[in-house]
Amino acid sequence: MTATILLVDDEPDILLSVKFLLERSPKGVKVITASSGAEGLRVLETRTLDLVISDYKMPGMDGIQFLMAAHRLKPDLPRVMFTAHADAGLARRAVAEAFVREFIAKTLPPRELLQKVEALLEE
Repeated sequence: MTATILLVDDEPDILLSVKFLLERSPKGVKVITASSGAEGLRVLETRTLDLVISDYKMPGMDGIQFLMAAHRLKPDLPRVMFTAHADAGLARRAVAEAFVREFIAKTLPPRELLQKVEALLEE
């Protein structure tokens, strides 16, 4: 069975590169992308997903707000914050407010990102 991941980020180059990386996973992953929290919520309402990965800094609705709404919609769906603004305070907020399973810095090497995502999908 192929896992389906929702990737939310307002930067098109990040969406494309991370989608490409994850879909090359030997685990067989399908990535649906959304360029905003609002678009991500529309996808959540209509699709069956195995994991949600969201950027933090986005216009309109930030990643914590989006992941909090995702938690209300689908409480059992694992959530990941994937951000260039990886500081301890933001990580604590993401865990406490949006119940994220992982807080991943965008500076993480691609192989390690893939390993973390695969581990979350195996849980």
